[in-house]
Amino acid sequence: MDPLYILEIGAHTTKFGLFSTAKPKHVLQSVTGVCKLEEKKNKKVYGKEIDENLSGIIVEPIIRPTFSGVLIDWDQLEEFIDYLLVQAEKDGIERSDLEILNSRSPYFKDKDDETLTEIMFEKFGIDSFNNGRQPLFSLISSSTVTGLLVDIGELTTRVTPYYKGTIMYHYADDFSVGGAHLSQYLSQLMSDEGLYLNDYEGEKLLNDFKSNHSFAGMTEELEEKYSTFINIINSESNNEKKKNEQKNIDEIFVRLKKMIEFKKLRENCIFTDFAGRKYSISKTTSQFVEPLFQPGIIGKTEEGLQNTISKVIKNCDLNIRGDLVNNIVFTGSTARIGGIQDRLFFELQQLMPQNAKIGFYGSTDESLSYFSWLGGCLCGRLWRENNSFLIDKHTYQEEGKQIVHEKIIESVF
Repeated sequence: MDPLYILEIGAHTTKFGLFSTAKPKHVLQSVTGVCKLEEKKNKKVYGKEIDENLSGIIVEPIIRPTFSGVLIDWDQLEEFIDYLLVQAEKDGIERSDLEILNSRSPYFKDKDDETLTEIMFEKFGIDSFNNGRQPLFSLISSSTVTGLLVDIGELTTRVTPYYKGTIMYHYADDFSVGGAHLSQYLSQLMSDEGLYLNDYEGEKLLNDFKSNHSFAGMTEELEEKYSTFINIINSESNNEKKKNEQKNIDEIFVRLKKMIEFKKLRENCIFTDFAGRKYSISKTTSQFVEPLFQPGIIGKTEEGLQNTISKVIKNCDLNIRGDLVNNIVFTGSTARIGGIQDRLFFELQQLMPQNAKIGFYGSTDESLSYFSWLGGCLCGRLWRENNSFLIDKHTYQEEGKQIVHEKIIESVF
């Protein structure tokens, strides 16, 4: 049986590795590095090679936003995939033996699926290939059958409901703020503090800041609304909470306490730049997350993520809305920012019926960064004995690249 690799090409990060592993062996930014030094001029580098030669590299993204949508640089992507396949060859696997299941990014359209399929068979000569929809793989990874996927991607956030293992794409909706918008806003806030992080190396520092120094805080309005609870927590006089009849009281206390602890942990936050200079950026630790909930801060006209989630739920049948709001599944690296689930809990309380139980699936650990990739691995294990879920070379040669539309994996069953 040929080795099956799971591939996921994101606007920010690409993951690639064997389906039998606990996490992808190769995780690298979806960029190409071009050497500008005379002795290596125009040489292409990827992954760690970029990090090791930053001062002599021009970095170009493979997937970039445009006014009309998303642009994929296919020449760069082809070279990028070639680099990934070289890594598989270093593991002792010939290209002609490779089977690849692609966790299909929402940025890819039907014509992109055809182009990618053609490249895999015609250019690289792999044994088998197919696409699976990213939301489906996230569903499989979550081990839930009914709920709401909230995938905070690099360029957009997609909210997708699913019921009894079926993705309800017709009710899905996009929210136009993603991880890149938060990074840009964070860079702007850092600039106000005299810290300029506008290049590739700066982006790495921004990503570190987002992962280790940030949290989603409360607005003044929310703090005022829950001031009684906050005062009780701060005074550690929890006897009073039993007298309060507000809905979801226990959960309110737990989530408020977590947010207060996050705030205390991030107070007096000191950030160190490349040169070892230190900056006090306590306010920035939570402020840069606000565009998720208040997009107007960065010039967007739509309402916040909480409103998109509420709208998607209310568009679904009345009898399943409770199951959706009680099983919200976050995916994406940005979802790891501390307190996002807690903040969203309080935002949704303002929009949901009083008797609605708001619940979130899973933690905010590293696995969120490759949640759908892991779902692809599980999919491969489930169907490994029956390789009909893949398109082999013979089928491709007979049917052509259009076969990818018929074979795309869209359901668990």
